[in-house]
Amino acid sequence: MIKKIITLFVAISVAATVFAQGRVGSPYTRYGIGDITRSTLIRNNSMGGLSYTLPYNNGINHINPACVADIDTMTFIFDFGLNGGARIYSIEDPAFSQTKSDFHLSHLNFGFAVTKWWKAAAGVQPYSDVGYSISANDTLLNVDKNYLFAGDGGVNKVFISNAFKPFENFTFGVTASYLFGKIYQSGGIAFDDESGDYINVFEQNIIQVNDFTFDAGLKYRFSINDNNHFTIGGVYGYNSNLDAKRSSIVYHTLTTSSAIVDTVFQSDEELGIVGLPQTIGIGLGYQHSDKFFIGFDYTMQDWTGAAFFGNVDNLSNGQFFSLGT
Repeated sequence: MIKKIITLFVAISVAATVFAQGRVGSPYTRYGIGDITRSTLIRNNSMGGLSYTLPYNNGINHINPACVADIDTMTFIFDFGLNGGARIYSIEDPAFSQTKSDFHLSHLNFGFAVTKWWKAAAGVQPYSDVGYSISANDTLLNVDKNYLFAGDGGVNKVFISNAFKPFENFTFGVTASYLFGKIYQSGGIAFDDESGDYINVFEQNIIQVNDFTFDAGLKYRFSINDNNHFTIGGVYGYNSNLDAKRSSIVYHTLTTSSAIVDTVFQSDEELGIVGLPQTIGIGLGYQHSDKFFIGFDYTMQDWTGAAFFGNVDNLSNGQFFSLGT
């Protein structure tokens, strides 16, 4: 067991350096810490994203920490995955389109039995992605200028899940996650002018996140008879306020040169808070013998009070529905 645990943490430490890179872009990732990644694995994805009640004794279903208790007692599981994708963004006026694609390691997870009633899992995977590049032209007051916004990076997650089975058909679990990563943001106004009458202004920010967050889950299975079983599950994610640091600089350049003329503002390692949403998820599943399973999951994320360095964006709650068989 000691050898397994040492191997586990060495692999996680190496894998952590692979993440923290901006992936397939979206203009919506400019808000907060970016697009929150759904951490579903291959079996979950093949079942429409089901996570809260899905039985999986030969894999790791850590979305509901209680499901980690399904790991077979005699099994040591190693699971990694790769993701690829492409997105096309377009606007009608003015006509413009852009294609972004990427290919990256999506997760590296381990699972094993500590005892018959105590199972554990650990791994590393992306938590959020930031990747956007936006520009807009304006000729107001007969001055040709471009508004530029760009972002890259993301937040990663190293997690440890522990699940317990105090009695038959009931399991509960907790997950402790360490979130870390950097987000790079830039913006500015660049004038299309060669006379030197105007000065460009740019801002650059680097946000570094390092903090812990926690999730809890439970699952209960009850039988109608020997062949028909129902399972209910639930997950709660605490609305954490993550400690973060931000370094900022605002500077001017000439329209005829990219050299910095003067620095308007500079701040190193400003301390702040990055808010995460409270997450509540419930699921219901039905299983007939070992041949058929159907389930439904509902997830709600409360973003209304989530702040980013004191700034609260006008965000709506996130809702996710999953149905699979």
